[in-house]
Amino acid sequence: MRLLPRSLLLALTTREPEPGPAASPPVDEEYWLGHCEGFRVDGPDGHIGVVDHLVYRSRADRPDIVAVTSGIWRARTAEVAVADVVEVRPAQARLVVRPGVRPFG
Repeated sequence: MRLLPRSLLLALTTREPEPGPAASPPVDEEYWLGHCEGFRVDGPDGHIGVVDHLVYRSRADRPDIVAVTSGIWRARTAEVAVADVVEVRPAQARLVVRPGVRPFG
C-alpha cells in the first residue's frame, strides 16, 4: 500500500472557505479611486457614464475629480467630485455615486 504525500492529502481534503462577505478581502478604495479609468459610473437611477480620466488638484496621491463621459452619438464629459463617490467595486469595474448627482443635468 502506497501513502499519499501529506501536502497532497491536505490539499485534497481541505475545505474551501464559504463564499460571502467574510471570504472577500476588503477593497482599498483609495487605490481604486486612482486607478478607475474605464470604470462604469452608476447612480441610484442607473447608468450615468464611463470614467474617462481623473483630475488631480489638491493632492498627488488621490484624485479630486472623476471625468465621466456619456453618450453614443455625441459624447459629453462632465466632472463628478470624488466626495460624491459612495462605493468602489473593482471586481465589477464600477463606481457608485450618491443620490442627487446628475452630471449631465
